[in-house]
Amino acid sequence: MSRVKRDTSADGLSLLWNAQLTGSPPQPDASLAMSAPSWLPEARNLMSAIKAWGSKSVWALIDQALFAGSNLLANLVLARSLTPEGFGLYAFGFSAFLFVGNLHNPLIMEPMLVFGATRHKEDFQPYLRTLLWIHWLFTSVLSLAVLGGVFCLGYASTHDTTMTVALIAAPAMLFSWLVRRACYVTSVPRTAALGGAAYLALLAGGLFALRSAGMLSVTSAFGLMGVVSIPAGALILPRPPKPRIEKPPWQSVATEHWMYGRWALLASAACWIPANWYYVVLPGKLGLSAAGYFKALTVMIAPAAQVTAAAGLLLLPKLARERHDHRRFTRSVAMALALLISITMLYWCVLGLFPSQLATALFGPNWHFEKRHLILLGLFPCLAAIASVLGAALRAREELRAVTLSHVGAAMLTVTIGTPLLTRYGIDGAIYGLLLSSLVPAILLGASLFHLRYRTGVDCG
Repeated sequence: MSRVKRDTSADGLSLLWNAQLTGSPPQPDASLAMSAPSWLPEARNLMSAIKAWGSKSVWALIDQALFAGSNLLANLVLARSLTPEGFGLYAFGFSAFLFVGNLHNPLIMEPMLVFGATRHKEDFQPYLRTLLWIHWLFTSVLSLAVLGGVFCLGYASTHDTTMTVALIAAPAMLFSWLVRRACYVTSVPRTAALGGAAYLALLAGGLFALRSAGMLSVTSAFGLMGVVSIPAGALILPRPPKPRIEKPPWQSVATEHWMYGRWALLASAACWIPANWYYVVLPGKLGLSAAGYFKALTVMIAPAAQVTAAAGLLLLPKLARERHDHRRFTRSVAMALALLISITMLYWCVLGLFPSQLATALFGPNWHFEKRHLILLGLFPCLAAIASVLGAALRAREELRAVTLSHVGAAMLTVTIGTPLLTRYGIDGAIYGLLLSSLVPAILLGASLFHLRYRTGVDCG
């Protein structure tokens, strides 16, 4: 009997989603051909794909769990240790860091996921070394520019030290993110998980040491995150190959990243607004304590939201490789949508059934949340999952203008409608605005994929 030869060069997710088998399949007995159900070959393919779920997929899930766990740990320890006002200040400072990250992603990280799997597949390590040099220069200048903008706007007048430390730590924190993402380009998520475990261990030890010494504050927390990011990233940094390959010129790398990310840059800047606008507006409208309460609400949905965000990054290199195989591309998009929507809706059900129990377990008895706030906000990860998958599909096909326009629309809605809703309805209005601004990209991205399908005459998902 012939054996099926499995493709061991692909990652586990590729094997699960696509069930692509090579070689000669077993021939069925002729006497059973007429009685075999029509669905049997597909069922056999699916079972073979499930059996082929490799260790790479397991390590990818572990890495994402460690990353989400690190963020969740920092939020929970700070929420339990700080006043609502202090937690609101942390929310504001972290939003400033994310603004730097949102500009870093389309120009540095996202192009690496695409070009590293295609153009620079053969010389990825030299390409990464050049990219790291660009990373440190770009993030340092950008962090100083954002810090200057924060001071000019008067937001840091009473918390200048906190904001300075938060933005000085940004290049180191993004360095760790970049190196971990590079492991996915080379299909070595186990190494990324090692870096995630190191970061989690160092962060947990530092947070509890600071708390035990009575030195835990927003400023010391940001400083700790920056310090522990450097060894956690350096631990998994790929070593130069032997014999040493010449690095590509930084000018050519910077140019191709700019050409790819210039449209996505506006999209990422616009994407920052719906997720962070309310942390900027709430302190002026309702005080830092309101910003702290809203941040705590978002922490409750953070596990599901981080899964959707990570899924988009994991999906992008895969879709970039499959964009010329329209059948595989469509199937990957459909499978990712079905999986993520199921996960986020399951989480929403748990959140709606056990709101007070979850809140007490995570934040302790001093924090109290309105049940309607948790149920409404629990819908956000599902909408974000749809937008994440559709956005990854369009990015993989380099249709970045559509992604940009969808996020610009969401940003405009947040500012023009979300702000009045917040002013009139308070926290409820902020939640309404956040849901609306997550629904708009999902609709616009879906319409763009539908239009692309008929414009090109192929099925794009």
